[in-house]
Amino acid sequence: MTGKTKIAGLFFLLVLSSTVQGVTLGWDDIVVLAKTHNQDLKNAELSIKQAEIEYSKAATNLYPKLSTSAGYSLSGGDEGGTSDAYALGISGSLPVFSGFSDVTELQIQKVNKAIERENYFRTYSDVLYGLKTSYINLLTTQEMLALWQNIQKQRTDNYNLVKLKYQAGREDRGAMLRMEADKLQADYELANAKRDSISAMLELMRNIGIGASDTFTVTGSLVVDSLPSMASGDSVLGTVPEYRLSKYKLESTKLKIRQAKSGYYPDVSLSSGYSMRGSTFPPDYGGWNVGLSLSYPLTGSLTNKYQVNTARNSMAMSEHTFEKTALTINASIQSARNDLLRAVENIIINEKYLAASKEQSLITSRKYMNGLATYTEWYSVETDYVNAKKNMLSSRKNAILLRAKLANIMGEGE
Repeated sequence: MTGKTKIAGLFFLLVLSSTVQGVTLGWDDIVVLAKTHNQDLKNAELSIKQAEIEYSKAATNLYPKLSTSAGYSLSGGDEGGTSDAYALGISGSLPVFSGFSDVTELQIQKVNKAIERENYFRTYSDVLYGLKTSYINLLTTQEMLALWQNIQKQRTDNYNLVKLKYQAGREDRGAMLRMEADKLQADYELANAKRDSISAMLELMRNIGIGASDTFTVTGSLVVDSLPSMASGDSVLGTVPEYRLSKYKLESTKLKIRQAKSGYYPDVSLSSGYSMRGSTFPPDYGGWNVGLSLSYPLTGSLTNKYQVNTARNSMAMSEHTFEKTALTINASIQSARNDLLRAVENIIINEKYLAASKEQSLITSRKYMNGLATYTEWYSVETDYVNAKKNMLSSRKNAILLRAKLANIMGEGE
């Protein structure tokens, strides 16, 4: 089955039942489902559409405004008799100059569109981070479930071995009881791993935005993605949505200063119209008019002054926020990268410990079965081997989650 065929089948199943019962998904499948069903992404898309509407609304202020009129009146006098009067007309006006207010408002709305797009990129990256986290948690619980199944079998075998030695008088009762306790613990951990798998599955489906299923599994491997190259300066910051957002917000506050200053300028508009009047319908007498008007507020200069000062203060605060954002992002990226590097190095160390523990387990188990190693020596090595396998799985999970965190800070997509 090709990838496209599998995805088409998933969507068909979702339409039918609103669940993914019995389906096994890979990472690409999960991303496709989230793009369709995640509520946060849907709201972010609607915010972009709303900003586009506001931009189009601001653009209408630059267009001519046309209107039509029609009227009828009936009049009479003391001497009796009545007369009819009809009127039809069309008029239009065009703002020639409004102190740059309308043009600036259009530019502000254009910046707002860019801001909403950046908000969408941030939301998308956050959604992917949540998906990745829950996906890795589910994948880990599935591997932990398989691990505890192996450990349970191993401890059952160990219990049977020690029991035989105890019955033959070659091992004490304390050793047998310890093996019995370890076997019970393996049963408990296996049941717990099953419960964790169900919880992780529900969390992943919540992040996708679809209903819960009791037969949901994922495929994949716990392999850390390659580390991104570490550029410097604006080349790194330019990829981060928060940095671009701060930049756009700073640009918006600068435009609002110019918009506030528009109150100091006169308004100039052009108007024209044509009307018809008469006592019959349609009216038989027409006339036209053209005009140019200029208005300037004689009062309100103090209000304009306060508006300009407020806009300047907002710009100063935006400049400080922009500077702080750059510093915060740089520090966060460096810290997250250092954590990831440590986690990757820890995997290498745990791989060595796991290989050594496995080899020691094989050697010591043979010695114990042949009476060449004590119970204490054998038990210590077996316990170390179990812990090494759990530590290996945990370190791989931790490194992948830290890689996802770094990607989220940098605003990366898929």
